[in-house]
Amino acid sequence: MRAVSTVADTLVFLVLVSAAVGTLVVVPSSSPSPPPRAESTAETLTTTTLSVPVAATAGDERRRAHGTPAGLLARAALANATLDDRRLLPGALPRRVRSRVRATRPTPDVHLVARWEPYSNASLAGRVAVGSPPPRDVRTDVETVTVPSGVAVTDARLDAAAADGYRPLATLVAERFVDRSFPPGAARSNLADPAVRDRTAARYRRFAAVTGADVRGPLGDGSAATARARLVDALATRLAADMRARFETPSVAADAVRERPGTVRLVVVTW
Repeated sequence: MRAVSTVADTLVFLVLVSAAVGTLVVVPSSSPSPPPRAESTAETLTTTTLSVPVAATAGDERRRAHGTPAGLLARAALANATLDDRRLLPGALPRRVRSRVRATRPTPDVHLVARWEPYSNASLAGRVAVGSPPPRDVRTDVETVTVPSGVAVTDARLDAAAADGYRPLATLVAERFVDRSFPPGAARSNLADPAVRDRTAARYRRFAAVTGADVRGPLGDGSAATARARLVDALATRLAADMRARFETPSVAADAVRERPGTVRLVVVTW
């Protein structure tokens, strides 16, 4: 009897195993595809060229900015600079660059952020972004490129300024930024040119309002050099206070400045 029972048990087991095997379903792998390489998008941004209108005021309609998308984004980031979150310069260039670059992206699944700052987490910084950030549940690829800012400071000048304290160091940074925003020769001629005088004066007044400078007299006299000097002095006062709050010594502050102002960092995210 036991032998018969064992045979029966074996037959039942085999039937159950066969049924189980027959119901197995092979599920294909659902691993997501890798995202497009951000490196190729970054290469496009640094090798192709675009043209963007600079201004649309009387006598200035035909002025255009030409350059690579990366270079124009760097320029837009500086034009969009803020001091304690207040924009320093008026103008539509950042918006126009964003719009033009957005329209020429190879795919909408690209997020670009161009950022400039003289040192990490500075109260003075410029930023411009194109496209929406990626969804949280997607795989991304990231590439970072640097673009010259025109605000570079040499090591020798940094060290010399830092040896005299926070204020000389802040003045050096302020001079470079004001020179970039109001080129000495162009600023003088623009204040004397009726076609662009009002727009140029508006830039000075906006910068002065944010920094606390008084440029009414120099603008009335057409003295661009004096107006620029007052902007530098006011901005340096603000930056010196910021440096004192962030860095233990002027030397530490100089080391932080050494790493940053000469370039705009462009972060490219694809998915």
